[in-house]
Amino acid sequence: MPAPRFSRKRDPNARSINADKNQLYKLKKTRGDGRFSLKSLIGESETDAIRASGSIEFEAVGDTGKGDNTQQSAVIEAMAKDVNIENPAAGATFLLNLGDIIYGPGKKSAYANKFYRPNKAWLQVAPGFKGIILGIPGNHDGEERDERDKSLAAFNENFCQTDPPMAASFGATMPNQPGAYWWLESPFLDLIGLYSNAADSAHRK
Repeated sequence: MPAPRFSRKRDPNARSINADKNQLYKLKKTRGDGRFSLKSLIGESETDAIRASGSIEFEAVGDTGKGDNTQQSAVIEAMAKDVNIENPAAGATFLLNLGDIIYGPGKKSAYANKFYRPNKAWLQVAPGFKGIILGIPGNHDGEERDERDKSLAAFNENFCQTDPPMAASFGATMPNQPGAYWWLESPFLDLIGLYSNAADSAHRK
């Protein structure tokens, strides 16, 4: 019989795993109770159409933070084909980025080439048709790698305020999420975004 993969017995001599406290940062408080609705993003008629269809579709990506130096644009172009321009309720309603939206230092300026440009095919699926990207920050979004970065400042600026300046410069619309933690209410789905702070590895005592 093969040995089990997981140890299920206490061992006082085992190495403990702990988050690196030097990479844990204070968070900006989430607005209200963190809830927002799909209806606030797409309107009542499309929300009702989704409910009438009996299902909701969305797509997800993660670890996209290298931007134009990767195949991100090609991947997003392919995914954007799942948006139904003529009948939006019958296609993918939104794209969820699961984290590590921006790698490296200088995150605020990096949104241009690491987020808006490579995601153009989803952010504007067709003239006048704006795609929705929701985001959960990953540890790299919260890290502070140089003096330009304040934890989650770039994420909050682009995902958590009305009409972010950089989004406007690209003709994109962003969701104005309540914060790093959020709860999206929609037909058939309650989607909760949780952020685990910036400790990207464990150290051993």
